[in-house]
Amino acid sequence: MDQYTTDILEQEQKAVEEMITIRPLTPQNAAFTGTEGGFLAMRYTGDDGVRQYNRVNLHRCFPFSDPEHDIAVCDPTDNNREIGLIHSLSDFSEDTVRLLMQQLELRYYHPIIKRVISVREEMGCTYWDTETDHGLCRFTVSMGGTHIYSIGGDRYMIEDLDGNRFEIPSLGKLTARERRLLDVFI
Repeated sequence: MDQYTTDILEQEQKAVEEMITIRPLTPQNAAFTGTEGGFLAMRYTGDDGVRQYNRVNLHRCFPFSDPEHDIAVCDPTDNNREIGLIHSLSDFSEDTVRLLMQQLELRYYHPIIKRVISVREEMGCTYWDTETDHGLCRFTVSMGGTHIYSIGGDRYMIEDLDGNRFEIPSLGKLTARERRLLDVFI
């Protein structure tokens, strides 16, 4: 193998190692701040020095079963490549947790369905009229099997045609009439 090929292979191996390395983010090596535009910035101090990220995105690894643990911090300017992982929000100060939670609530915003007024099917879609914790809401869901799914027990998530998510926290807490409306779809 010539030197050029060896150098390329070493670069590729280094890139792969970089991608699969999990970097724990702690209060000792990561400082988060809000930006004027409402985004989140991070200053990271690692083995290779200090790096400032003017914008980072947060992604929950387990958004429904464990929302306050294992939160990936990603760089949106680099194909959302993962920078590191926050194991537990409780490791950070109250102010930092508040800032991180604001960003997570924006990303994982999903109104809670309190009441199902009506659901009707037409031309491969279902049309929902609901009352949520944010008021009355109408939305349309494709009839494919992946848009209404269980997220544990009798808790369900519904994704509409625009990618908005709505949660039914418990089918058992709905009225018998509401459960009958949903029987065909869930």
